[in-house]
Amino acid sequence: MSPEQIETIIVGCKVYIDIPQKPLGGQQAGMPTHPTVIEHDGLGIKISVCTERSNYKNKEIAINSMMKVLELF
Repeated sequence: MSPEQIETIIVGCKVYIDIPQKPLGGQQAGMPTHPTVIEHDGLGIKISVCTERSNYKNKEIAINSMMKVLELF
């Protein structure tokens, strides 16, 4: 795929933080982290990233990962 096609597909992707519906419970000292998900329904690709404490960094990693996957097509 060309870089222009990849950018068009990335713009059409949904990026969100996957927060569980039920409360975690118990005592917690730090802020809980949740996976950042990027998905494209038309292609059936879904990538979930939870490697960093920062949601911004996880989002950046998820978008870069999606771009790498799309380069394979």
